[in-house]
Amino acid sequence: MNYKYVIKNNFENKLVIRTYIFPFFSQKKTLLYPNYISIVHQGYKEARGWMWYPTVFGEDRYKLYVIKFFDGNKQDTVFKTSNKKEAIRKANELSKLLKVKIHNTLKA
Repeated sequence: MNYKYVIKNNFENKLVIRTYIFPFFSQKKTLLYPNYISIVHQGYKEARGWMWYPTVFGEDRYKLYVIKFFDGNKQDTVFKTSNKKEAIRKANELSKLLKVKIHNTLKA
């Protein structure tokens, strides 16, 4: 199972939970309407455990390219990927759709 956000130009957004490519569940999702969009390369840490032993197998550390919506000091993470070009492409699409600027923190 995985999930995705469906963001429309009228900002009636949905959270869609899927099994492979088939939609399983859909729900209205309230996101911040952004003043700007930011693209960052962010580190994550995840425990590799089993049930009540959360760190029995250690930890995984990885970095992802993340798109965030910002409104003042509030933020919503709307997209994560390991592909830099995909993150930039999606941010440009969202910028055009919502008519907001992109703050790109990635090095060229």
